[in-house]
Amino acid sequence: MASAARKSGGPEQGPARPGPSPTKGAPAQPPPLDPYDDVPIKVVGKVGKILDVFRREGAELPLGQLSSAASIELSTTSRIVTSLVRVGLLRYDPVQRLYSPGLVMVELSRTVLTRFSFRELAHRELISLSRETGWQCYLAVRDETDERLLMYIDAVSTVGPESSEIGQRRPLHSTATGKVLLAFNDTDVRQWQLKSSTPFTHTDPEALQAELAEVRSLGYSISLQEEQVDLCSVAAPIYDAEGRVLAAFGVGTTPALYEASPQRMISAVVSKARGISSAIGLSDPGSAR
Repeated sequence: MASAARKSGGPEQGPARPGPSPTKGAPAQPPPLDPYDDVPIKVVGKVGKILDVFRREGAELPLGQLSSAASIELSTTSRIVTSLVRVGLLRYDPVQRLYSPGLVMVELSRTVLTRFSFRELAHRELISLSRETGWQCYLAVRDETDERLLMYIDAVSTVGPESSEIGQRRPLHSTATGKVLLAFNDTDVRQWQLKSSTPFTHTDPEALQAELAEVRSLGYSISLQEEQVDLCSVAAPIYDAEGRVLAAFGVGTTPALYEASPQRMISAVVSKARGISSAIGLSDPGSAR
């Protein structure tokens, strides 16, 4: 073999030489332990199943319930949750013998919610509801330059033209989305001069103030051709994690379609708005007022 190496021009390999000795008096340190090293890919699916159990069944769970709900053997579940506790994805209460999401999970959730804005969440629901029903769907916030106006920041119509365009401003008092933004921000309108957009617009400030109190009680608002003739609309509030109103989720359709099934429209809007609020982080959207 040595002669073959010489014929091919390859260098002869001598015996391996020992590497440099550690500095005298300083023991060699092992590399930092990465808890994610050597984790086989097939385990990822099981980890996902276990974490999903917390979403479905509660924040504090015993090992047996995790194993059963995830359909994973008890011994395997035990090994996985022990590793998850080690890296901070779960925490373990040795007294109660319960597992719960760890601080790393909380930090990850905050990161996701910061980057995935409520407008992105709402846009998917606007498209979904419009495709399902044919209604015009829109998202509105209060105009920062005029306290009596709203601004549409998203609008979708999968059937026919949109009555509301992104960036368009409308009066708060004559639109369903506007009434939501007034009602849930405790705005006093009794000194306002209210202009009429259609023959159906409510222009009595005292009556509007009473209507806003009813909107807060019901959890939604209605505008029946008050801003635009031949358009009836319903809206409900979207809350942030602290229970503050971020925007109003609204839909609109013709008077005939609204009168055929008003409760269907109301239920759909309230449900969508609560779902978005929950996704943002509000723990109990149904209790927010």
